[in-house]
Amino acid sequence: MALPQAFSQVAEMTHIVHISPMRDIVVLVLPGVLDAALALLVEVLDAGTRVRVARGMRPAYRVTTRGADQRIVRTGLGQDFRTDGPLASFRGRADVVVVTGRNLVDPDALIRDVRSPGRARLSRWLARVADDGARICAACTGVFHVAQAGLLDGHSATTTWFLAPRFRAEFPAVELHEHSTLVRDRRRWTAGAALSMTDLALALVCDLAGRAVERDVARYLLLERHPTQARYMMATHFAAQDPTVARAEAWVRGHLERPLRVPALARAMGLSERTLARRLAAATGLSPIRFVQRVRAEQAAHLLETSTGSVDEIARRVGYGDASSLRRILARELELNARSLRASRAESGAHRPRV
Repeated sequence: MALPQAFSQVAEMTHIVHISPMRDIVVLVLPGVLDAALALLVEVLDAGTRVRVARGMRPAYRVTTRGADQRIVRTGLGQDFRTDGPLASFRGRADVVVVTGRNLVDPDALIRDVRSPGRARLSRWLARVADDGARICAACTGVFHVAQAGLLDGHSATTTWFLAPRFRAEFPAVELHEHSTLVRDRRRWTAGAALSMTDLALALVCDLAGRAVERDVARYLLLERHPTQARYMMATHFAAQDPTVARAEAWVRGHLERPLRVPALARAMGLSERTLARRLAAATGLSPIRFVQRVRAEQAAHLLETSTGSVDEIARRVGYGDASSLRRILARELELNARSLRASRAESGAHRPRV
């Protein structure tokens, strides 16, 4: 009997299967952690294990939680979360580390905490486990801690979109893609705003437990993936943070139906084109042209969801000659289309309670 044929028959009789090694996931819980994000992470990972067991397979990973400072961590909503122990007592191996985000959105306060002497130990620990081969993952403000440890230099990453300008200023060696919800660059996985932890958790389940398990987890928990943060990004938020952006946004909104040129916007702002471009890039990550298109796209999306005007009519109201031009801008700036926005309006109207 030929060896391959013999081996095949023996494998069938003894049910030989390839057994992947058990992976150790360490969830690093920081003080003020976002409760919903932490809950989503541990629930999705636990669901991945339960689905595998229900299918007759062994778990693909085990999850432990560690407090950055103490065993019991006070969450952002003031709850006490009991971890498996403080980081200082960790003696095991970490194949994957997930740094959770915090309920801290003030950029100045965030940077002070990230660079405080008390966080130096966290940076050293992250650097050590990364050197040992661990995959380092983070979401939201947790990405700042990974960047502070120097682990994202030369890598692509994302973070919560409204903190992107500050992240870019503090960590210029990182190639930031704030429009992306999830960025996987070799052994550095980063996710965007708070609830993008769902996307990160599902990606981990898919990679470690299998795509079929990940699909079942998403179905059981009614989870949707969010490939982009673009549709959630608001020029009005950046305007509230920076007076130059506020003035630029007000001028653009007051001239939406007219052809807009960067020189005209710069003159209205009393700035040179170069200065305007520099300030907008620092505050929003956008060029003047992209900033104008972003404001127009946001206004068009609002009108498509709240009015009954035709797409052509709305296109003219926001400065585009026809519906096809508007559709291209919506797709590029917000990764949306007019049909989905209209469907959203119809659905919200259909489910609105009668009074």
